[in-house]
Amino acid sequence: MDASILRGKDAAIHCHECGYPRRGLPATSVCPECGTSPDRASTVVRGLPTLTITQQGQIRLVAIGLMLLLYASFYSMQLAVVMNYEQLSLHAINLPSPKIAAVTLVQREIGGRPGPWGTMGWTCVLFQLVSVYLITVPTLKNAVNEAWFSLRRVCRWTALICTAALMGFMLSHGQSYIPLLSWYTWDLLLYALVIGELPTNLFLYLYLARLADTARQPRLALSIRWLAWIGVFVRLTCVAVLVYPFPSQEIRNDMQALVLASLACFAIPAGVVGWAAILTLAIRMLRLGFTKPARRMVALARDRAPVVRNLMHLIERHGPRACVALGLVLWLLAIASQFSAAVGAYPGRQGLGGELPLLNYAGPKISAAWIGSSDYAWRFSSEQSVAVGSMLLIVFLLTAKLPGLTDADDRLRNIVRWGTLVLIAARAGWLLNLDADVRGSTLVRVTHVVLLEAPATFAMLWYLARLARLELLPGLQRRLRQWAVVSVTLMGLPLSLHVLSKHTWNYHNSWQIAIVGVLYGVVTVTAGVMGVRQIATLAWAIARPIWIAPARSTDADQRVQSQRIEIADAHEMAKSRASIPQ
Repeated sequence: MDASILRGKDAAIHCHECGYPRRGLPATSVCPECGTSPDRASTVVRGLPTLTITQQGQIRLVAIGLMLLLYASFYSMQLAVVMNYEQLSLHAINLPSPKIAAVTLVQREIGGRPGPWGTMGWTCVLFQLVSVYLITVPTLKNAVNEAWFSLRRVCRWTALICTAALMGFMLSHGQSYIPLLSWYTWDLLLYALVIGELPTNLFLYLYLARLADTARQPRLALSIRWLAWIGVFVRLTCVAVLVYPFPSQEIRNDMQALVLASLACFAIPAGVVGWAAILTLAIRMLRLGFTKPARRMVALARDRAPVVRNLMHLIERHGPRACVALGLVLWLLAIASQFSAAVGAYPGRQGLGGELPLLNYAGPKISAAWIGSSDYAWRFSSEQSVAVGSMLLIVFLLTAKLPGLTDADDRLRNIVRWGTLVLIAARAGWLLNLDADVRGSTLVRVTHVVLLEAPATFAMLWYLARLARLELLPGLQRRLRQWAVVSVTLMGLPLSLHVLSKHTWNYHNSWQIAIVGVLYGVVTVTAGVMGVRQIATLAWAIARPIWIAPARSTDADQRVQSQRIEIADAHEMAKSRASIPQ
């Protein structure tokens, strides 16, 4: 529930942060839903109306999403510039502004074994989807009365569904990699422009213009709206050049050169304006969302001398909490290497479903799929050794013992820590004794998913749900448990395609498998992006007490934590009793 809908005397009996009704609760108790103290008031930020704590957090998410969009677009632009499509190169660039660069997905399909450029394009697109998901959080609006087909929802789900469907289609077919400038290259470029870039970037820029209006930047909003329709014109022109039936190939080449050269004189300056506009909006949101935390950190560094002694004191008091927060951040960063390993495995198209069994769940998971799946040398490469070591470190950090864990939680923590470490080590040791041509076989991949990825990811997400309960976040606890079940389900579904590959070889390039790939791509990429949001929320909740309230004693922390757990248990018991029919 959005606290911004509360007005007048109704706001006094609701939580300032989440809007939970406080009627019947003691005046000094924390909120049972989010754990917020009742005396925490809203904050006034210059340039915007009065903001609640929740709205400030939403603005921070928008700012982080904009910066992530700029970061991913910078690298995808590098790929679009070097894509060797000859006269089709401008189709890959089209409007060179921050966007969802779906055309860069085609680079992986060209030639033989996927190289670093092809996998980088897929990783950038995944980051761009995450950025759109963060940008489209409900801000300064009544989320309860929002229309089903509001611009925010249309922007979010159009980007996720269209781009993920294109990714699933490309991953699912069993055809070998296509040559440069073949008819299939033209088709993929056409699909990427029409399905992946045209609708997604149109709605994205229209929503960014609305954000600029909300931030009281009317001139910036007008510029972004113009860029939205300029992008439509540029992409439709590229599509028209692709599909127009010219009389001969010579005339096609001459007309393409003339039209695209004229279009470049118009599109490239517009792209530069797009970079400036999105960067300006990101700076505006960063100032609105992070001014107060930055001032607090500067004041702490200025008033608490000597800094080193206070830093050691914080590490001593919040060491386990800092370890878990760092592990969650590293886990999110490891998604890029996991995703690149899945889409860059070779040979990945020998089985039905293409690379879908290797991708399975495109979100936070315990994985060592890159061990032996993409390197056919007699020993592991240095990159694989670093990847395995980083995953071991992530597991060790995530399972640091936090104060307030029950005996059952501590037993689960030990099972997750040592069980996962043993499984990863056993996987690496087993593959060391296999021949190079056996490492990428169906049996090895199936056993990897069944014996390592699925149980380890399920146990880890279930343990993180316990940590969400410890932080008094029942909604996040419920979602993490649901994500544990969803992740295991998504890991197991494509295995049936991989197991049946030999018996259904004639269906590898059929439209039935293409539809299955599209549907599975939509589900798994969308679930992965939403899973990233849940892990990021838990990381923030765990890291927040380290710098917001550093002067609180350890005993007081434990007393407050015990009180919050008791309130959460009483709240869950009351809900269970209310659900029992009389």
